[in-house]
Amino acid sequence: MQINKFKDYNCLFIGVSFSDPNLRRLLDIAKNERGDDEIHHFCLKKRYDKKKVKKELEKLLSEDPRLLDEKQRANIELDDVVNDLIKLMQKFEENDAISFGVGLIWVDDYNEIPLILKNIRE
Repeated sequence: MQINKFKDYNCLFIGVSFSDPNLRRLLDIAKNERGDDEIHHFCLKKRYDKKKVKKELEKLLSEDPRLLDEKQRANIELDDVVNDLIKLMQKFEENDAISFGVGLIWVDDYNEIPLILKNIRE
């Protein structure tokens, strides 16, 4: 039943990570049965928080001194690295979702979701 719904209808996922192998399998089967590479579903996802990513990166770099020596650490622009890392993570997630027919719509805050839903309804 789920495969048929994913195959025949457009779906909107909110905050789904797509880490569940069963969901991924069902979406992949539905995509193959449709026989195209079009995006038929969408997922609203919250953007990564730069402060949290920076904090995690700082923690990682301080815990393992083998990652960077003192000279490298002094020359690193952490904010630039964080921005590039977030872009890379988002691009990876977008490509992953596209592989089973889902496009991602990034939101900065969960409060944006009701307005997006209202616009879709209209």
